[in-house]
Amino acid sequence: MLTKKDKLFYFESTYKLYEEYNKINTQNPIEGYQVGYTIDGLEILRQLDYLYKEITSFNNYFAEKNEVLTRQFEIWENHCVKNNIDYSVYMEEKRHEIPKLSNRKKSNEVSFKAKLFTEMFYYKAFRLRNIIRYSGGLGKKFECEGVRNVRNILIEHPEKSGFIYIYSFGLGIKEIGPILNTGNLENDKKFKDIGLFKNATEFKINLEKILTDFIN
Repeated sequence: MLTKKDKLFYFESTYKLYEEYNKINTQNPIEGYQVGYTIDGLEILRQLDYLYKEITSFNNYFAEKNEVLTRQFEIWENHCVKNNIDYSVYMEEKRHEIPKLSNRKKSNEVSFKAKLFTEMFYYKAFRLRNIIRYSGGLGKKFECEGVRNVRNILIEHPEKSGFIYIYSFGLGIKEIGPILNTGNLENDKKFKDIGLFKNATEFKINLEKILTDFIN
């Protein structure tokens, strides 16, 4: 059970509903309820919350870096227009300043951690999906297409999905979050990652609905 000090970052309401599901079944177990599954599921939900919080921090870092770079490029461009300077020639002179603005070493470290945590989020969320689908009173009505498809198609089995495997990882859009392995037109026609934050929202809404339906 969470205390006020342990308040979750994103999945607080989800966790409380899941705890209530566990409490009801501890007192009067429904057929198919498994205490071990539920304890594991609650722990995974806390892990997902931790990952989501860290990923948000990483994504915000790149969003802020993007804003800094965009503002600087606008300043350089306006300077060229005002002084009738060839922009491409001017940018050749300014190229050495770009790594300082982007802090490449830290950016590479943040990107590495962000990708690791993003893939871990999908693996953990998919595991919780399966726990819920095999839990008494919840079952296979629960689905989260975004999490399922990113995990199955883009991370775990791209070769079985008829995809041309490409390596790509996008960060820095605050409303969307990390995006995995997109950019190939043929692949994107079949399935395209819409971003971890949007997939996590779908996961949260659908899980809370099925838990609320059981409780009520």
